[in-house]
Amino acid sequence: KASRMTSEEIARICEEHTDLKNTVDKCQCLLGKVFTYSESGVIVYLYDHLRLDCEYIVLLCSYYKNHGHDSVRYLEKTALSLFDRGIDTVEKLEDYFVSEAKRSDLEYKIRKLYGFGDRALTAKESGYIDTWANDWQLSFELIEAGYERMMSSISEPKLHYENKILKSWHDAGVMTVADIEKADPQRSAEKS
Repeated sequence: KASRMTSEEIARICEEHTDLKNTVDKCQCLLGKVFTYSESGVIVYLYDHLRLDCEYIVLLCSYYKNHGHDSVRYLEKTALSLFDRGIDTVEKLEDYFVSEAKRSDLEYKIRKLYGFGDRALTAKESGYIDTWANDWQLSFELIEAGYERMMSSISEPKLHYENKILKSWHDAGVMTVADIEKADPQRSAEKS
């Protein structure tokens, strides 16, 4: 663990790896502060023990600073979580950021659609949105069509109910609003 590294170990490892010393300096600039030994130790730990690339560490630091997080402990916790999930290269980290941006954009639109406001989503609700955004890669227009279909059957919107509709469409190969009629010709005939 990073907190168990002595200041001598941190200094020695930084001396042996000039790219690491530059990484610590870049992270300090990004976060706008001079690190304590324990904060420097976090960066050294990510590099020396987890074997994360310097570019990875700087990219992660930059991303979370741009998202309002300037704590080195937050950076450590996030890096460990990502590492445990197998996100351990710059390429995987960039892919993760793309999927998070898609998910966040979709969540914003769904919050408006459902009228959730600022309330926290449950883990299950977040899971649905993550599935729709990243696993099934559904467009918001398709999700909106699912919402309309759901609201024609029930009076209060429920993500789990819409998930059943979207899953049936996904399983039938529906990727656009135009595909809905092809997947469910009987319902389309009933509407007209």
